[in-house]
Amino acid sequence: DIGAHKGYFALRALAQGASCFCIEAEEHNFEALRRNLAQHPTARTMRALVVPPSMSGVLKPLKMSRKNTRHSLFEVPEGAAHSGDVQVVPTSLTLGLVLASHGPFDAVKMNIEGAENDVLASVTDWGAVKKLVFEYSFDVWPDLAVYDSLIEALTRQGWKVHPEAIPSKFREDGWWDRTVTRANDARLIWCFR
Repeated sequence: DIGAHKGYFALRALAQGASCFCIEAEEHNFEALRRNLAQHPTARTMRALVVPPSMSGVLKPLKMSRKNTRHSLFEVPEGAAHSGDVQVVPTSLTLGLVLASHGPFDAVKMNIEGAENDVLASVTDWGAVKKLVFEYSFDVWPDLAVYDSLIEALTRQGWKVHPEAIPSKFREDGWWDRTVTRANDARLIWCFR
C-alpha cells in the first residue's frame, strides 16, 4: 500500500486475511498508520517516498497540503493548495526496489498524488504482482495524451487495464479543463495480469 495514509485500505485488506506492507511519507499520517496497524502482526510499515529512479536517494521535500490527503512532490492546484510548509522525508526509494527488496507482493495499491506516472513508467519487473490499482490525478497531469501514454505503456507490459471513466471536460488541445470541473478529477485505474 504505497501512499497508505492512515491505513484505511490496509485495515480492510488485513480483515480479509492479507498481509500488508504500507508506505507513507507524511509524518503525522505515518504515526497514525503505525497506531492503526499496531495490533496486526502481518502489517509492516515504512516512512518513505516512493519516487522515480531520477529522485531515488535524494532528500526531496514533501509539499504539505491544507488537506491531509494531498501532500505531494508536485504543486497540486485547486482546493488542495499547499500550505507553504514542507517535510523532508528521510528515505526515498523506487517501486522497483520496493518490489525486489520487500516482496513478493501479489497486489499493489498506489496513491502518491501525481508521482504515479513516473514511478509506474520506471518498473520493468513486476515480480509476482497480479493486481495494481492507482490514482491518476488529472489536476497534476491534465494532458490527455500523458494519460493515454501511461495506459498504453501498462498495456504493453501485459496489464489488462480498466480505468474509471475519464473526466468529460477537455479543451480542444487535449488538456483537462479545470475551469469547468470543480473537483480534482482523480480517477482510479485497475490493472490485472
